[in-house]
Amino acid sequence: MIAECYLIEPFTCKKEDKISEVAKKLKKYTQRHIYVIDNDNKPVGIISVTDILDKIVIAGKNAAEFKAKDIMNTGIIVHDDHDEVKVAYKEMVDKGVVSCAVTQKGKMIGSLSLKEAVRQITNPENVLK
Repeated sequence: MIAECYLIEPFTCKKEDKISEVAKKLKKYTQRHIYVIDNDNKPVGIISVTDILDKIVIAGKNAAEFKAKDIMNTGIIVHDDHDEVKVAYKEMVDKGVVSCAVTQKGKMIGSLSLKEAVRQITNPENVLK
């Protein structure tokens, strides 16, 4: 189960947050991406530094005019903490991503890295279960 894995503390912003504030948060905490959550703390999207560069900076748009919901990618992988690690791992590999959002009763509690999923499924103790 994913609940047995080491999860990365949730790094999130709200859908209505201004992109300029999202960018400042990414810089302050030296992160490359941030999950977007709704008012119920449900993960609904993700924004990477590259998204901000491509969709706003390089496109010559004014960041002050955009909110997180305007540029977020909605095709994120979300798994409940009771889901099997192998299922999350396969989906991450198939989609070419390095993490997925983890929820408990629909609310985001963290993210599972691909590295942690590999560590968990290749752990000899878990293979013998």
